Amino acid sequence: MPDANLAAAMSDYTLAIDTDGDGEINLEEAAAYTGALDFSGLGIDDISGLQYFTSASELNISGNNITDLSLLFGNESNITSKIGSQKKQSSVKTFNGLQVLNCSNNNLTSLDLSSVTTLISLDCSNNQLESLNLKSGNNAILSSFNATNNSSLTCIQVDDVAWSDANWTNIDGQTSFNTNCGTALGVDDTIVKEIITFYPNPVDYVINLKSDYVIKNAMMYNLFGQKVAVFNKESIINNSINVSNSTKGMYFLKVEINGQIHVIKFVKQ
Repeated sequence: MPDANLAAAMSDYTLAIDTDGDGEINLEEAAAYTGALDFSGLGIDDISGLQYFTSASELNISGNNITDLSLLFGNESNITSKIGSQKKQSSVKTFNGLQVLNCSNNNLTSLDLSSVTTLISLDCSNNQLESLNLKSGNNAILSSFNATNNSSLTCIQVDDVAWSDANWTNIDGQTSFNTNCGTALGVDDTIVKEIITFYPNPVDYVINLKSDYVIKNAMMYNLFGQKVAVFNKESIINNSINVSNSTKGMYFLKVEINGQIHVIKFVKQ
């Protein structure tokens, strides 16, 4: 474990996990541990090493400086066992039996838990999440859920939108549930260029556009590439577009300026 704070905290678990009594935790012992791990509020930056505790039932890593948890979910770890002089290597899924995860108050921007089918409690509040995938096929057992205070999170991918709306209320105003949180227009976020100036974002009623050229028309698309509104020169007054009738969520606006199409992305709150 390269993170000194995590390594020091793990030493508190040696007696519970070290089944052969040699004073150390080997990979096989780590993989066999089914209890809880609490590393909250320890100033941890790097979770490397935790991926070998594949059977842990609870993980609390809240209140740290963690930016990425992808090492823990959806991957496989290679575990080597030794009986006498014989060695046996096997691959096991990481955190395949996790029931409780508290990763609140960190610096996470994305979290994909679609591979975890055993989760009954999740707190990922107070992060910087832009994407959250919970589409595991077993959302019905996730009874405790909190994703609040993630101001850039507009879409959470889930099994069933109606069920999530009814049961998971601890989300921000700009956040909604969908079975497919894709990117509209077939354009990846990394190449969407906000060519023109616009404000505010998020927006309640009116988007104000600023450009050196006349804005002739604009077309509005939802997150899944469906056209939801068309604005012509009569409805674009003083380079302002009224979106007050739209539901909350993320949208893309294709704007024609000087004979070229530019795309901007905004959040309707």
